[in-house]
Amino acid sequence: MSLRHALLGLLSERPASGYDLLKLFDTSLANVWPATQSQIYTELTKLAGTGLITVAAEGPRGRKDYRITDAGAKE
Repeated sequence: MSLRHALLGLLSERPASGYDLLKLFDTSLANVWPATQSQIYTELTKLAGTGLITVAAEGPRGRKDYRITDAGAKE
C-alpha cells in the first residue's frame, strides 16, 4: 500500500485537514508505517493536482479541509 492510498482511505471516512490526517495516521498506522508531516502534505498536494481529492473548505492560517472525489474513491 502506498501513502497515497492510505490518505485516500482516511479521507473516504470523512473530510480532514492535513493536520487531522497526520494525527489520524499517527494513531492508526504509525506503529507499522511511519509518515512525516512533509510526506503527508506533499502527497496531499499531488492528490489534489490529479483530482483525486479537493479542498472542501479553507480556514484560518491557510488550513484546508480535503475531501475525496469520485475519482479518488475509485482509485
